[in-house]
Amino acid sequence: MPKTVPQIAASRQLDSTRDTVPLTHEFLADMLGVQRSTVSSITRSLQEAGFIKQGRGVITVMDRTRLEGASCECYGTVRNSFERLLPHTYGNTSTTDLRQQRRCS
Repeated sequence: MPKTVPQIAASRQLDSTRDTVPLTHEFLADMLGVQRSTVSSITRSLQEAGFIKQGRGVITVMDRTRLEGASCECYGTVRNSFERLLPHTYGNTSTTDLRQQRRCS
């Protein structure tokens, strides 16, 4: 689950543990520079793990804490940059300790 997890987690500020992001596999593939079939395969894995639920043109985050925990440290880097450049982007939400996330592969 390389770059897709942090991209989904960082694509929109989520105020609760569940939120729906209007995002197609095709658009996500274009953003990441990968084939749509790669996105479909990874999002299927994320759905099977219970992190997300897929619908037509939408991805619903079902468990944000676990999704963030499955991401690499690049999610923490992106989040910290958003917080530095755009204060209050994430509100006062306390989530996974970003220092303990896995390294990017």
